Amino acid sequence: MPDMKSQTTLFNESERTDYLVTLAHMVGADGEVTSEEIYALRKLSEELVLGPLNRGRVMAATTGTSDMSEVLARLSTTKLKYGLLLDLCLTGYWDGKLTEDEVQELHQLSEGLKVETAQVDACLKLAEKLAGGNDPEQELAALKELGVPREALAMACGLQEGTL
Repeated sequence: MPDMKSQTTLFNESERTDYLVTLAHMVGADGEVTSEEIYALRKLSEELVLGPLNRGRVMAATTGTSDMSEVLARLSTTKLKYGLLLDLCLTGYWDGKLTEDEVQELHQLSEGLKVETAQVDACLKLAEKLAGGNDPEQELAALKELGVPREALAMACGLQEGTL
């Protein structure tokens, strides 16, 4: 997990909570939540300096039963949108496998974020390259052509600083 302390002051706690609630919702999309996924969410909650109530909201979202429409509507207007998109793609690899259920959930969440299908598909390819430890330059170029700047993707919590 990267050290997010330097970026936490850029966004208020409500935005940071919405971000992690969305990630937590994605974690539960395959119907099972592993201890590794819970650990990752707990560490991110600490690094993003969430209070106890908001940490509870994040953990509760792993059930996948939350109505995400309001959360996604708020996030769709922030600079966090594309970093979140990449994080949503990367969460599928936290347990080692990206399932079809997770891909379907990702597409549903991205509709709420007002992200185009082509951008989602390109971001999934980028996440696969990153998860495999391969050079992502071709995927980054494709995303740039689709209007997603590298700087926006670099906001993703799941990346080590300097990866992109």
